[in-house]
Amino acid sequence: MKKGFLTLVLVALLAGGLGTVPSPARATGFVVNSDSDDNMAHDKNPGDGQCASWFDECTLRAAIEEANAHAGADTITFQSAMYIILDQTEGALPALTDYTVIDASSVWDSANDQPGVTLHGGGMNDSGLTIQQKDCEVYGLFIINFGDAILVKSSNNTIGGPNTGQRNVLSSNTGSGVFLLGSSAMSNTVQYNYIGLSASGESKAPNRWGVYISEGASANTIQYNWLSGNTESGVNILFSSSRQNEISANYIGLAKDNTTPLGNGTHGVAIVSAAETRVQSNLIAHNGWCGIVFNQAPSTYILDNAIHDNGKGGIWIFDSSDAAIYFNAIYGNQEDGVMIDGASALRNEISANSIYGNGGKGIALKDGGNASLAAPTITSANSSGASGTVAAGVRSVEIYSDSADEGKTHHKRCSVNTITNQWTCSTAITGPNVTALAFDVDGNTSEFSTPYSLGHKVFLPLVLRNR
Repeated sequence: MKKGFLTLVLVALLAGGLGTVPSPARATGFVVNSDSDDNMAHDKNPGDGQCASWFDECTLRAAIEEANAHAGADTITFQSAMYIILDQTEGALPALTDYTVIDASSVWDSANDQPGVTLHGGGMNDSGLTIQQKDCEVYGLFIINFGDAILVKSSNNTIGGPNTGQRNVLSSNTGSGVFLLGSSAMSNTVQYNYIGLSASGESKAPNRWGVYISEGASANTIQYNWLSGNTESGVNILFSSSRQNEISANYIGLAKDNTTPLGNGTHGVAIVSAAETRVQSNLIAHNGWCGIVFNQAPSTYILDNAIHDNGKGGIWIFDSSDAAIYFNAIYGNQEDGVMIDGASALRNEISANSIYGNGGKGIALKDGGNASLAAPTITSANSSGASGTVAAGVRSVEIYSDSADEGKTHHKRCSVNTITNQWTCSTAITGPNVTALAFDVDGNTSEFSTPYSLGHKVFLPLVLRNR
């Protein structure tokens, strides 16, 4: 009887719609309206679809907790500009564990062209934001005084963007501006940010490193950023498992005006053991040591960069093989423009670059680098071409003009007669000096040849007669 009565009641309730249990509201957006961060700043009921701390405010901490509690994408925005100082007792903000966009672009400080929302770590060693879920986005934040500003352990995330208010400023942290860590950190994009600069982009506010890529993080793109003023490198890539990362179209060592020197303390880009890194179309200047340095990092591609006025070299290669260095302008560096060092540093091709005005050699081969391939000899040259000889095994030469002994203007690449080891290259030459590079069958490139002056002439002695 009791069972039948309950069944009738249930049927009646369902028929009237009174028995439907409401599902939690699907959250699509939370608006942070408080800069508070203390033990009352947590969300009081994560998963109810409402961002509400114990004081019924929406704090950033509560918004992240609520977003994590909901499946699906959520967006966190800000009601107004604010300065959030994290409570040291509460520690780091929760990691992003669900698809989340944190977007402060709507409260951008347009008058000063800088973020309106500051996230201050108070010197804690934790990260300002930790991203553990894929497909997250972060826009318009000024993140300072943490260990790392942003730690990424997942894929397909976007840090910064091209639109008004989407630039992040990631500075004054004891670790990195962005740390891409582990094999799950793949296909992330870090773009249009100031990393190591003040919010204005006009002075240094150093992290230790700008962007740090390590322990298998691969296929990430670092583009259109200002990576300057950091204590060590602008970009640091480590471990053989970290592959196919791309560093492109960044300003590395310069202020936002792209002219004022604000170099990183050591290198612009440093690569250790990582393979198949592409460094392309960057301006890399005024760094304390080298523009680009790589050690035991095979198949590195360095294309179409301007690398100048660095404290030591332009590009230094240690025990690395199969690099392609094409179409770069490498000038005004204090030591060698390109240096290849070590008996295992082989098959590194340096072609069609503009290399000039460096304090050392344009290209230097040391300790067996590039098999110590001998430079060509130029036996004759004029404004219409040049000719000369090469060592056995050389397949081609390139002709350059320079005011000294490097290669500022690339003219042409010509084949070598591999039977006679002689070459002739017909091309317009501007001079005043002509230099040449040799390329062997294995893919090694030589140093520049001894320069040959286009003004090379034979002068007859002047004979005076008494009249």
